[in-house]
Amino acid sequence: MTVALEVTRPRAAGGGVVDQLHIDRLAVESSTLAVSATGVVDDWSSRRTVAIDGTAAYDWGQVSRLLMPWTGGRVRLAGAGGRPFALRGPLAAAAPPASAVLAGTAPGPEAPATLSLPDDWLSATRGRDPGEGGLTARLAKPVAAPSASTAIDERIRSLSVDTSAAWTAGDVEGFPLAAGEMAVRLLEGQLAFGPFDLSAAGGRLRAAPWIRLSPWPGELIVPPGRVAERVALSGPLCDRWVKWLSPVLGHSTHISGLASVDLAGARVPLGDPFAGDLAGQIVFEDLEVTPNAAIQPLANLIVKLQSVIDPRFAFGDKAVLLRIRPDPVRVRLAGKRLAHEGLMMDAGQLTVRSGGSVGEDGTLEMVVEVALRGDLVGSTPVVGQLLRTPLVIPLKGTVHKPQFDARAIDLILGRIVENTAQAVINDGIGRGLEAIFGGPQPPASAPQPVAAPQPTLTLPPQR
Repeated sequence: MTVALEVTRPRAAGGGVVDQLHIDRLAVESSTLAVSATGVVDDWSSRRTVAIDGTAAYDWGQVSRLLMPWTGGRVRLAGAGGRPFALRGPLAAAAPPASAVLAGTAPGPEAPATLSLPDDWLSATRGRDPGEGGLTARLAKPVAAPSASTAIDERIRSLSVDTSAAWTAGDVEGFPLAAGEMAVRLLEGQLAFGPFDLSAAGGRLRAAPWIRLSPWPGELIVPPGRVAERVALSGPLCDRWVKWLSPVLGHSTHISGLASVDLAGARVPLGDPFAGDLAGQIVFEDLEVTPNAAIQPLANLIVKLQSVIDPRFAFGDKAVLLRIRPDPVRVRLAGKRLAHEGLMMDAGQLTVRSGGSVGEDGTLEMVVEVALRGDLVGSTPVVGQLLRTPLVIPLKGTVHKPQFDARAIDLILGRIVENTAQAVINDGIGRGLEAIFGGPQPPASAPQPVAAPQPTLTLPPQR
């Protein structure tokens, strides 16, 4: 890297110097970054407040490689070019508030400590003869140096930056970003992005979030609105996000699908994301998934129920395909748990509902309900009687290793076998009676219905 700096200290009309420094040229050249700017430094003897305007050019490919120790290569951007920027802020930290109180007498016994002051300083500030002596500063409380975090917060709050970022392509863990541009502003300790409207994964990303950097490490704030519209669910980032929403979707093969996300607002601490607060809803479109081995108990239960409803299913490939309904799925982050409600899926003649929450440590507190589709209850009365109430299955374990309640599933399967056998027996006896007597016979004690007289058919006269 090559850095060039040219400055000028102007003189006042009377011959003295001005408490100011002109930055006639600031140039930075490297394979990653190039800066060309001019500016001024005011109040040079104390705060040294700098104001710089210029252009910064960078290569996103090089920047992405330099950030790999922190991103692990999961974030990659492409593109190069220059963007204007403006920077304002002090080069020196603010002076700490005075904590010493001058007194003309010796400190009382209540004073925690005393500090002798230089005679020349006393004569200059108090107008006294240095020989008078005996003057001390009484400390109201011990003076402690500001902590590193406090110094960082003060420096961030006093700094302002106004620029923008542009790229030609990007990828965040398999989630593709198209070419775009976004305003970036730092003001009073808050880093604001946008508002932006970007093309990503075949859909749109829209938001105007900001990060409150003070106190460090900061907090992400997202205002209400639609933040994602019809984006395709693809890549490890989406798989991990869906897995934390519901393991039923996360531990599956994603065939296809889109998602739209609306937020009612979000406040997420960067140092502890699960300590934040978030509310919103997600709408899935054309999303189909096939469960994998992690949720095989649920797939087995669905196969058993499908075989009862339609015996032909027992002789097929027994593949379970879940089609997610395009109904709003309500999401809430509160109390260090991410909860969802209203996730509805169709599996043939069955419906599967998922609800519950996942904790910061990945622990699950969820239930899965399986029921017969409402439009099929009348056409299959035996199964409708069996599934007149949803079958509730607790889901425990963790996000990575979900565990269905085996005892609950065994009880459900026992009910299915028992009720199915009884239905087959009853249906077989009924069919045997029909074969012997030619049709269902009314009970002996039931009175025979009296046939109503048939009305006489009268033809209209011909003309």
